[in-house]
Amino acid sequence: MQVEILIDDPTHAKNGLLRALQRTAAAAGFGEAFETPVYRGGSEVLVMWGAGRKDHFPAWQQQRKAGGRCIGFDPGYWGRSAPVGNARLHIDTMHPTPEQVWRTPPAHRLGQTFTLREDADPAGPIMIVGMGKKAALMRGERPGQWERQKYEALRIEFPDRRIEYRPKKANQAAESLADIPHAAEAPIEQGLMGCSLVVCASSNVSLDACVAGVSVRCDGGFAHALYSGCEDPTPEQRLDLLNRSTWWNWHASEAEEIWAFAKTMM
Repeated sequence: MQVEILIDDPTHAKNGLLRALQRTAAAAGFGEAFETPVYRGGSEVLVMWGAGRKDHFPAWQQQRKAGGRCIGFDPGYWGRSAPVGNARLHIDTMHPTPEQVWRTPPAHRLGQTFTLREDADPAGPIMIVGMGKKAALMRGERPGQWERQKYEALRIEFPDRRIEYRPKKANQAAESLADIPHAAEAPIEQGLMGCSLVVCASSNVSLDACVAGVSVRCDGGFAHALYSGCEDPTPEQRLDLLNRSTWWNWHASEAEEIWAFAKTMM
């Protein structure tokens, strides 16, 4: 078995994680791992950071089309900011599938625990969480197209409810959505207080909403495994989902453990 590790930016902060995986691949039973600045193909496994980037996604697609496996990383579900710098893992798809989520151990790992809150207001505003330009293009859509469609549908479904758009980042608001009420700029924990519903494509905000006790509608992402069947799960169901998410949230110092877990999901 061979593992191709794509590192096309020698200065990227996450190269430490990728190179730790390279050093430990053989001992983990994945065979020889080699670093390459350009996708070669032909290896059983491809590893990369930022699979959704327009210059990375074609390699991901080619690897899958050829029958190979893909392991990707992006900023983590929890502790994603410096100095912790955790990364979220995904295998063969852009987000863990419901089948993968429910095969994940239900107990949290490494002491990552959650204190559930009940911050929702059933009569409060609905938050539409925007996706980035990259995600829109991956879906074959124009930036703001998905958000506009959700906004118009929600206006019909909830005529008496305020509906607010929260851009993925403050400086990434879609120009085509300038006429839609924008949520106030605030940390997500504060922004969720008093909301009645969060609507997103696959944003990590759905997990923040799970902690906060706010109802969720999502098209994909980790939380889709739970919320696709129920917008208002029980506290026990919420905690179960959050505990499982810790198994997809990793640090560069855990390379051997990442390989061991990935093997159970492949």
